[in-house]
Amino acid sequence: MAGITSNPVVTLVPPAKVPASLPPIARDRLVSRPEQQALQALSAVMQASGITILSRSVQDGTLETITSSSDEAEGEETLLSADEHGFVALRELRWFDRGHETAALVKLIERREFDVWAVLSFAVPIGSIRSALIVQMPAFVSMLAAHAAMLMDLAEERTRARAVAAALDQQDGAVFVLRRDHTVLFANRSAHLLLERKAGLQLSRAKLRPLGYKEAVRFETAVDCVVDAAHAGPSAARSAAMLLLLPVSGGERRLAVTIAPVDRGAPGMLPDKAAAIVCVQPDGEQLNHGVEAICQAYALSPVEVQLVCHLAAGLSVADTASRMKVKIDTARAYLKQVFAKTGTNRQASLLQLIVRHQGVIQGDHLFSAA
Repeated sequence: MAGITSNPVVTLVPPAKVPASLPPIARDRLVSRPEQQALQALSAVMQASGITILSRSVQDGTLETITSSSDEAEGEETLLSADEHGFVALRELRWFDRGHETAALVKLIERREFDVWAVLSFAVPIGSIRSALIVQMPAFVSMLAAHAAMLMDLAEERTRARAVAAALDQQDGAVFVLRRDHTVLFANRSAHLLLERKAGLQLSRAKLRPLGYKEAVRFETAVDCVVDAAHAGPSAARSAAMLLLLPVSGGERRLAVTIAPVDRGAPGMLPDKAAAIVCVQPDGEQLNHGVEAICQAYALSPVEVQLVCHLAAGLSVADTASRMKVKIDTARAYLKQVFAKTGTNRQASLLQLIVRHQGVIQGDHLFSAA
């Protein structure tokens, strides 16, 4: 039954000194319950009472528990606390006698910044480890290494997603990520504030939609067009984005709502269940600073800049003329001058130009104005 010492690739080390009590392992892990359940299944296949996966910093030896098959696992970090384990070869098992229990330590992954290790616990004395299990351990370790690599990739993606979410929270504009059924997958801080104010948009059964019935139909149709184009193929997805002007209660302003598909082919982007990105331009004076910078790039005059700021804020030409205290024909004359300088020929094209330059949507999307 005892087959450990007969296996040339297995190293037997003295009993590990485990303190009588240790703080529980960190619960703030970057893995979810399904990944832990997969680890539990691997533990059952390997006849182990528990498996803990840890990372060890190459620079300073800092240890972090990534996940464990058991929520009650603790003390496994001590097997990696000594510096002498740094030379252990990749996927070479080191066995520890714990009296009535046995532990095995194996390095699964080597990276420049850190290594990934696994501690396998067996609820039997070291002399009772079966030879058949020892023979099968290299295959089991390969399976465990593949699982650990998946966990690290998932943790990296989740860390990146949190960073992107934090960056989007710093933006003034509202950003929503929608699933194909129009339910909201993500909303930044400005989006939550927009919904709380009921400024033109609302959540209805977890779906994003404008307040008015007609506007809701327009919005839902636009989202469907964008999403359908995205599913038609990568080339179609790059040419399908839409800009809507939605009224806000009171009628004085309109929201510039840009709907764009998720780039499904780009690595590291949003998951497949994300279908469309909806960006809502902030109204009022918050928009003016960015618009003015764009206008300066096209050498617009101060009065032309003022005109564009009002239009970008959602005002009509008539309302803009009233704000500027000029005749509507004069405002239209200014608008024609803006068209000539910016290379546009209508108001919707001008607003699309503003949207693109402000980085609401990245890339060379062609817009269909509604």
